[in-house]
Amino acid sequence: KQWYQRRVRVWAISFMSVSHIYRMYTDYNGYTLDFTGPTMIITMKVTSLACSVYDGMWRKKEELSEDQNKLAVRAIPGVIEYFSYMFCFTSILSGPTFNFVDYTDNVIGQN
Repeated sequence: KQWYQRRVRVWAISFMSVSHIYRMYTDYNGYTLDFTGPTMIITMKVTSLACSVYDGMWRKKEELSEDQNKLAVRAIPGVIEYFSYMFCFTSILSGPTFNFVDYTDNVIGQN
């Protein structure tokens, strides 16, 4: 449990790094639009979500700052919630990223 967010971060950054190395190998100094841009956005989103889930499920409220407590995710999101957050059309191509709690609040209409 305590290594949850670290494992996700290592996996996401490793995948992104391999993607960039592949891109450099196949199209060095090229100006083509490819999958590495959205991969960077997804890396930021997945690591942010992992830290928020870790804060919400496995840390005590007393240990969290005010912002961490506000952005903590108290339950693991379902498959549809997860993929709708990851591939939201307003940020997948160019950003900016936003937190899962802000996204769900806007989808539900609370914000």
